[in-house]
Amino acid sequence: LADGVYNVEFTDSNGCVVTAVYSYTKVGLAEATKQGINIYPNPATNVVYIDNNSAEELVINVYNVTGQTVRSAVKSNQKRTEIELNQLKNGVYWLKIEKKEGVFYTKIIKVGNE
Repeated sequence: LADGVYNVEFTDSNGCVVTAVYSYTKVGLAEATKQGINIYPNPATNVVYIDNNSAEELVINVYNVTGQTVRSAVKSNQKRTEIELNQLKNGVYWLKIEKKEGVFYTKIIKVGNE
């Protein structure tokens, strides 16, 4: 999918139609690093740290493999954010970070202390 603005139309089983406009920017971990975001350690036991060199607002979500949000936070003007993992089961999770320059996704792996 190319970067851009998309009109999306959803039709449910009853024929109801919902239309939405989405702006999509494909940005991964390499681009996040270029934008001053560093995520570590990975794999992690209890905490993942997110360093944000620009200290602008970040919207952070952690999703399990079924797409459920298991952690979320909005952080403003902080150079370092901690995401607690100690209540999560061991496994693979998706970390989504939103900031002005784009949306960044990466996998994080929770290990140990279960």
